[in-house]
Amino acid sequence: MSESVQTEAGVLSRLLPYWKYDQHYLFHDDGKVTAGFELRGVSLEAYSEEQCLQFQEEVLSFLHVIPQKVSLQFVFQIRPSSPLLEMFSTYTSPEPFLDKVWKQTVQHYKTHSNIWHSRVFLFVTLVPETRKEEKTTWTKIKDILGGSSSTYVLRKTNMWRRSQTQRIYHVADQIKSALSQMQVNARELTQIDFDRYLYQQLNPRRAENIPYDIQFRDDNDNESYVREKITFSSLQRFPREFILDDYIHRVMSLKDIPQRQSLVSMSPLLQQREFPLDICVGVEACSPENILKELRRARNVQANLTTSGKKDEHAEHEHRILQETIHGLVEGEHKAFRTSYQIHFWGRNDLEIEEIETNLRSLVHQCSEAKELREEFSYPASFFGMLPGGFEKVRTKRALPMISSQTVSLLPLYQHPRGAAHPVVLFKSRCDELTGFDPFDPRLAASNAIIFGPTGRGKSFLAQYLLLHYTRIHAKMIIVDIGGSYRRLTELLGGVYIDLQADGDCSLNPFLSLRGELEPGYLGELAGVVERMVKDEGEQHLNRVQQHYIRKAIKLLYQENQDQLHFRGLYSCFEKLAQQSDDKDDRALCLNLAKRLSLWIEGEGGKLLCGSHHINFNAPLVTVDLAGIPPVGDLQAIVMQILATLIRFHVSHVDGPKIILFDEVWKHLGDPAAATVLDELYRTARKRYSSVISISQKLDDFLNPTIQTSIIQNSDIRFVLKTIEELPLLQKVFKLNVQELELIKGLRMRRGVFSEIFGMVGEEHSVLQVEVTPWIYWMCTTHPPELQLEKFYQFLFSEADLNQRISWLSAHFPHGITSDELESAKAVVKRERG
Repeated sequence: MSESVQTEAGVLSRLLPYWKYDQHYLFHDDGKVTAGFELRGVSLEAYSEEQCLQFQEEVLSFLHVIPQKVSLQFVFQIRPSSPLLEMFSTYTSPEPFLDKVWKQTVQHYKTHSNIWHSRVFLFVTLVPETRKEEKTTWTKIKDILGGSSSTYVLRKTNMWRRSQTQRIYHVADQIKSALSQMQVNARELTQIDFDRYLYQQLNPRRAENIPYDIQFRDDNDNESYVREKITFSSLQRFPREFILDDYIHRVMSLKDIPQRQSLVSMSPLLQQREFPLDICVGVEACSPENILKELRRARNVQANLTTSGKKDEHAEHEHRILQETIHGLVEGEHKAFRTSYQIHFWGRNDLEIEEIETNLRSLVHQCSEAKELREEFSYPASFFGMLPGGFEKVRTKRALPMISSQTVSLLPLYQHPRGAAHPVVLFKSRCDELTGFDPFDPRLAASNAIIFGPTGRGKSFLAQYLLLHYTRIHAKMIIVDIGGSYRRLTELLGGVYIDLQADGDCSLNPFLSLRGELEPGYLGELAGVVERMVKDEGEQHLNRVQQHYIRKAIKLLYQENQDQLHFRGLYSCFEKLAQQSDDKDDRALCLNLAKRLSLWIEGEGGKLLCGSHHINFNAPLVTVDLAGIPPVGDLQAIVMQILATLIRFHVSHVDGPKIILFDEVWKHLGDPAAATVLDELYRTARKRYSSVISISQKLDDFLNPTIQTSIIQNSDIRFVLKTIEELPLLQKVFKLNVQELELIKGLRMRRGVFSEIFGMVGEEHSVLQVEVTPWIYWMCTTHPPELQLEKFYQFLFSEADLNQRISWLSAHFPHGITSDELESAKAVVKRERG
């Protein structure tokens, strides 16, 4: 480094133009005023070519509404860690050991995972009104008021500030409205947001050690100038860099735009996640005459190069581009802009800053061969030019003349989906940014979810990963499964596991005790169950008289037989109705219904439907395994219909969040009566603060006409695992584009490290990575060798509970095991046993 010119902190504050706030607008001492927004950029990851072209047209339309005398600064920030981790830490679980699991998750992301966070800001600065060769309004006010009384000065100043506030309000509102047309969400910055942003930019090391909220925790000072309030650091200027708050800082500017302009021209730079940086794109609309002269001069230079005798393809390309640009401006097809593109980066020492610069130069060249210029002898102006309202400091030397189509390719409006602001579950993007997920996110139209994937792709793993996290919101959970995939999870969470068998101890009783009157909806569902039991196989519906007496018997059951709320009690009600009837046909009908019902009471499913031990859903987690139900007649369909009725009643009458999961049980749901109950469950899930998760390995399950409408249309959350065979059907069912299908084909997995899924959460479609701690991996695994190893450990250490088993296995085999490693892993367990 060459000899420095040191500036202490007090002088640093005087280098800044920031004066006062009025409402949420930042006033500069030269009369400019700045409004700020934080933007949620658009994810292009799953956009089709047509969608990209449409978005490009929307951005062009946005540029065309930028008024004169207004400069925009788009600031794209990349920082390590993520605020979503802090939000994730705010939830607690009912079990203390699970709180430890979540702390391990946060620590894992902080220490073992490469986590980054991107933010996009937009600063809109209004230049004071002035005419050519005239002073600004603010300058004239200061000259006129010289020597006036303080009261008069204050009154005139406030009048001017109110006028400027009204102007910036209308401009900011116009910009925000234009952003909304592109589906870009804009949150207006407050005074605190401005202070926090400037504090972090001007005091980078201090902000790491003393966050803004702590530094200004007791701040009540509204009288100080903004620049004095937020500057604490010293500044040292050198020819090639400057030192601010003990970090070495450099700025790099774009001196030549990408040769091929598109929405993704700068994506190599925007997607890097190896070091923090700021990218600032300054844009100011101007009249075409202001830049035509420069463009023609540049065109003539390139024309001379092309006719110099030696073929120069680059010059020919530049000449053609310039000629098209000039033609577009002359014909009025494009709007003229002055646009700057600056990259601010920093490091702790010379070696680190040199390495970052080398990587940055390589990345810039990958952006369609754009060319960069490292700033020298221009500090601190080039850095201050990236701060809010600082565009004029770089306009003359670094702003390039451009047309709207060229400016579009530089705007950093693209981010990976951030997901829910208050995450219950965390995923990662391919750019190592966290994405929050909450099934009850208010932005979602429906809270239900679909999980689809072929056998062995990890559907049950993903489901258990989600369910485990749902304990953080104290959700009540009901799982309906075939095969026992959730037995371990149920044991871990202290739930009730019900293994339904035709000759087992547990029975299904749809007749629940009620505190009030029998609701019409519940009465209809009970009547539907009974009708399904007493009608002949293949018969569509009973006649109206039969349906009437079924409802009448159920009402009688609840009125006079409260101590016999079961099928045997209903049988007695049919007999009682027969005795009370004076019509022989009605008596015969009631006796016939009683006889048909008795076939179920005394038949093969008798113990399942009329046993003494009735299942209930009072526990926080209840898992019902249907594997033991024999395919006898309509028994499976009736069991599923009763379950659906019980679940819907539970959802309607229990407070708090509820999660219902159906895993591969769709063959039992083909009956229209059961489908009707499910339709009600899916349609009213969000209103009832519940979420239904549907899992299948065959899309045909969701295309059954009796349930298709319920599931597909009422599920705003879809998780798709890697598949190739089902891609055509996926495209048809979920209306996916070619790019989304390619993403699904390319999903990756590293067992024990991460697995990828394609998530469609509301409007956000992207690839999500499930990255877990070793403990969560072993808890959710369904990999046969790993389950065998756990059983072997349980055999040798019978005194250990499930949590202890998982803790030991995750500590010794953090990434799981393969089939080839099973025997060696067993040997490790044996040595532990001694």
